[in-house]
Amino acid sequence: MRKHIALFIVLLCFQFIYTYGQESDCNKTKVGVYFIELGDLVINHLNTKYGEQSTQAWLDDIDARVIEVLQVNSPEIDFFSARNGKTSDPDYTFRYTLHLTAIDGEILVHADSVVYIQDFTGYEMTEYTDTEYEQETAFWMSSSLVVNSPCVPCLQWLIDINLSSDLELQGVIQKQSQKFWRLTNIIEAHENKRLAPAREPEMEISYDKPFISLLDEKSREMKVTVKVKNCKGQYVFYKGHSQPVYFEDELDRFKLESYKCLDPTHYKGHMVIIINKNLNANGIYKVIKGIEPLEQKISIGTCGISSQSEIYTEGKIIVKGLEIKVVPDKYQIYTDEIANIVVRFNEVNPNGNKEPISGRILDINIKGLVDGSISPKGNYNTNEKGEVHLRYKAGKKDKKIIITASYQPVNYPDVVSGSSYVNVMSNEYAWNGSFNIDVTKRFQCNVQEQASEIRHEEIRANDENTQRVNVTIGMNDFDLAVNPSIPGTRLISEASGEMHCMMNEDHFTATRAKKTECYNESGGEWEFSHIWVSPGNWSTKHETSSGQASRTIKKENINLLIVKDIELNKEAMQNLQKQMMEAAQSGDMAAVQTLKGQMVGMVQGDQNNNVIPIRIRIEILLDITKKDLITKTFERKSYNVCLKKNEEDSGSNTIEIPIAIPMGVEMKGTFTRGKDGSDIINASVDMTENTRGNFYSGKCPDATVKISGQINLERKRK
Repeated sequence: MRKHIALFIVLLCFQFIYTYGQESDCNKTKVGVYFIELGDLVINHLNTKYGEQSTQAWLDDIDARVIEVLQVNSPEIDFFSARNGKTSDPDYTFRYTLHLTAIDGEILVHADSVVYIQDFTGYEMTEYTDTEYEQETAFWMSSSLVVNSPCVPCLQWLIDINLSSDLELQGVIQKQSQKFWRLTNIIEAHENKRLAPAREPEMEISYDKPFISLLDEKSREMKVTVKVKNCKGQYVFYKGHSQPVYFEDELDRFKLESYKCLDPTHYKGHMVIIINKNLNANGIYKVIKGIEPLEQKISIGTCGISSQSEIYTEGKIIVKGLEIKVVPDKYQIYTDEIANIVVRFNEVNPNGNKEPISGRILDINIKGLVDGSISPKGNYNTNEKGEVHLRYKAGKKDKKIIITASYQPVNYPDVVSGSSYVNVMSNEYAWNGSFNIDVTKRFQCNVQEQASEIRHEEIRANDENTQRVNVTIGMNDFDLAVNPSIPGTRLISEASGEMHCMMNEDHFTATRAKKTECYNESGGEWEFSHIWVSPGNWSTKHETSSGQASRTIKKENINLLIVKDIELNKEAMQNLQKQMMEAAQSGDMAAVQTLKGQMVGMVQGDQNNNVIPIRIRIEILLDITKKDLITKTFERKSYNVCLKKNEEDSGSNTIEIPIAIPMGVEMKGTFTRGKDGSDIINASVDMTENTRGNFYSGKCPDATVKISGQINLERKRK
């Protein structure tokens, strides 16, 4: 009668299949041979039966025998010992254990029968006895063939499992090999029946439209379709346990939905979507906020056979932004004068190209209108050029009107808006006008990198800090034609305006380990005290800061300098200075005056020129001790695979720091002489410069600072 030593076998993803054959279209199959267990009883029996060796020597000996037999079984496969080839990555694992069992040997007592008459009944009875054997100690081997795959959900198919026993070590190994005959055919048949997971996977990505538009609900979503092929060119699908595709879903402006999947799995910042019977995995990305144009990069991945088969590629979704521009033909007018205003509504591509939006009704608000008039008074429907035309006539009591146009797409949280102004100038001052300045610092980062062989790092940032100034000024008279520069600060008689500031910062970091080394408390005598667990630890951190501020701008907050932009001939000027010194030394005062006039003429420029190039420096001075309220939020998540423990922490708080800070810009333009002293000064700036970001500056690109603005001054007409 057979007695077996207890055996515990861990089966991964319980499935059985019997198959055959292997083609040679793909890379050579690699099988890792794992010796799972060798106890003291087996070692003692081996030493008694074959001669004493160290435990390590027996481990090497048995492993070598198993690999040799398997290699004869299937020479097409590359077999290696997991004990000696720890850096190799197998496609399949052949796991085996070796124990002892008792089997029947020589017959001690043959089976027999005894006939007798039962006293009680008088019937003839027959009793039989079993054959008795000598019990012999034998080797008992259990082996399993398992797909090595990192896929989530689990696709580590258990292909086959077999048990064998024999009195001899080599005999039990040979019997196991025969039960897996031929291993290459078993693997090939499995891959033909179950195409998932894919061997050496490749992805094909397609989109249902070229771009996303924010205008309508349906146009705000993009269906991304992924097909996966194996190295034989077959598109992969298996009913019930199909190929997973990983769609990045931790995106600031998008919500990802799985087609017909109510509760999808999430893995490493991605949503897991399974390939369906149509050989597709479909992810639907919906824009949920923001009006700016965007070229959104998305990470898409899948997995296959072997631990390192997880692959990722970069997809791209184009989002057209919305833009409203309000453009008056005049920024300064006098009472009873007319300003024509054009409101333009466009879709904007990430590359800056614009397309007009027709047939949309805009919400237009006029602020500051007292006794002036504007037409039309309603039904602001954009024409075929995406424009709405307004006509403004300044009233006697009007000082400044602000035109704001906005549009909110249906069932969308954000509003696109644009505004501008028209100043109604007073005759109280010699010069009247206004200036506006816009300084916007944008910092965007989307970095994904392999920080080490086992550690992946992700950094994302989306910051925008804006300062906008709009000021109306009245100035005393000056004549730039006869002066090289005008210190305009002391000439400002009146100034009124505001600075508006907005701060928004959004920072996200994530680290994910392919595997983590954990302490193995249950490790046996021949196992290492630490084991690698895959996938490994991960952590994410998301922090935001936001705030806004406003300041009143008066004349004491403004420094203004107007300078002729004339390039002097330094050599000629130095020559005149030398001649003037020589004339002064000789007492020729007439020559001194003549030379002085020539020098003044060089500085003043051509007095007959009605258009003089100028540079204007504007500085806004503020009290930097005044602080503003900033709201900060944070959310941290992590998972420790060794402790199998999730940790989450989130919260918010407020701090006080100054958002509105001093600013200065330089504009270039012209001073234009008009008839009867009706002179005009126009200058502007529109430039972008790079500066270091304040978040992972060594890995993220520089921030951009866009500076724009204009100043318009007009001298009172006689």
